[in-house]
Amino acid sequence: MDDEVLHVEITHADRTPVFVVTGEIDADSMLALQAPLSEFTHRHVVLDMSGVSFMDCRGLRVILSQRIKMTETGGSVHIRGASPPVRRLMRVSGLTDILHESDTRQ
Repeated sequence: MDDEVLHVEITHADRTPVFVVTGEIDADSMLALQAPLSEFTHRHVVLDMSGVSFMDCRGLRVILSQRIKMTETGGSVHIRGASPPVRRLMRVSGLTDILHESDTRQ
């Protein structure tokens, strides 16, 4: 698989949508994550970020925007299995506590 291409597969864990994200999230690919996230009407979603090889501030903006939208209506966004690049961006941006990793399992 080409690591530069962003792939988003949607599965479910206990009726909660799990977005399995693989590849790079940047200016060229952020819409591939934003579009399916914005279409979901579930109150809670999980982002499995274990397959993300690169993420810049644009990817972080997509996740934070979705989190704000969902928390305003009592929902949530949880990150599961953050890859080292995702964990690093969360840490340097100071958002580790806000975007804490979930222990949700499939």
